[in-house]
Amino acid sequence: GGQNEILLYYTRDQYSVEIINDGEWISSETTWSGDYLYEEPVTITIRPFTGWDFVNWTVIKWELSWVDLSWTTLSFNMPSKQVKVSPNLNHIEYTVSFDSASWTVVEGSQTYYYDDILSGLDSAVTTRTGYDFSGWYLSGVLYTSWSRMPAENIALTAEWEANTGTIYYVNHRGQNAED
Repeated sequence: GGQNEILLYYTRDQYSVEIINDGEWISSETTWSGDYLYEEPVTITIRPFTGWDFVNWTVIKWELSWVDLSWTTLSFNMPSKQVKVSPNLNHIEYTVSFDSASWTVVEGSQTYYYDDILSGLDSAVTTRTGYDFSGWYLSGVLYTSWSRMPAENIALTAEWEANTGTIYYVNHRGQNAED
């Protein structure tokens, strides 16, 4: 007997991977949708914008039960059907707290998202007898109701300017200085 050699040539089917999102909270560095051959390695990585935390992925179409959906990077071999996934992200709230520099207490704190305008600072005005309120500061930088929230919790400190127009009266009562 002779030997026969049989060569099989075939083309693998191609399927698509689609990332569903609104595009506002995902960086352009995120890898996007595309077409892949059956069993071709697929890697999808998400990089949220500042002010967002990645939570997990939701698989909208096709079962990826063998994939850990809690990582920012999904890696799998392309199944024989279209895959649709959506990242779940958490919009981080940051807190502004106030230190009135040992004078009248400013109640509470305020919360904002990254890059929000700090519109509530006008309501956090404090008073100090004999001084004018100069504003809220952090590391020498003035924060106003038009400032934007950084991507961290902050504690603003009141700064004061002596009011030279304040008149003080001293009531003196007779007292023996030698006592």
